[in-house]
Amino acid sequence: MVILLTLPTVSCKMASSFEEWRKKILGPNQRADLIESDNSPSEWEKDTSSQCSQRPELDAVREEIAKLHIRMKTIEATNESNKKKISAISADFKDLHKNITDWINEMEGQVEKRVKQSRS
Repeated sequence: MVILLTLPTVSCKMASSFEEWRKKILGPNQRADLIESDNSPSEWEKDTSSQCSQRPELDAVREEIAKLHIRMKTIEATNESNKKKISAISADFKDLHKNITDWINEMEGQVEKRVKQSRS
């Protein structure tokens, strides 16, 4: 009896369930040939057992990635907020600069008028 499995990913729970099912159905003397991406059964079993043993490490890595993703989003939001603040400060500075320039021009005009009046 030959069983052909094509599973793109196999979880640890599925792998152990399949092993239990295979032992019940086939018995101890028969062997199911597992074919996944041209791997022999022994390679498939090694891959599955290594995936199961690395599962806690993968979960820890996923948690760290999620934390970093949240941190990145927070930094991006802060960056956007800071850009808006800088833009507002820049606009205020331009207004202040214009007001000061206008005031200076007005004062220069008044000085020129006084000079002309004093000469006449």
